[in-house]
Amino acid sequence: LEAKVIIGVYNTKTFTNKMKRFGKLYLKFAQSAEIESIAATIQNMLLMAESLGVGTAWLDTPLIFESKINKIFNEKSGLTAILTLGYPKEKIQRAPRKPLRDFVKFI
Repeated sequence: LEAKVIIGVYNTKTFTNKMKRFGKLYLKFAQSAEIESIAATIQNMLLMAESLGVGTAWLDTPLIFESKINKIFNEKSGLTAILTLGYPKEKIQRAPRKPLRDFVKFI
């Protein structure tokens, strides 16, 4: 995969900042909600790209270089993930999925 597009995903912390005035319980909820929302959004982006034949990678290791990446994207903070998109050079066969019953317990 040669990445033709690189997306920096940032958390603006808008919800967290609004919830600060309500105390620690609400603040903790807001922080979790923001990360969960970002993760769900990224997943949807990757699924859509896959459906269009675009290869993707969700990277978090580059976050150790956040300050340098922020300069590239002209942002100050909040880098949460890097996404790369491009067309694969070859078709890769995915590993078979495990049955749901192997890792989910229904009660």
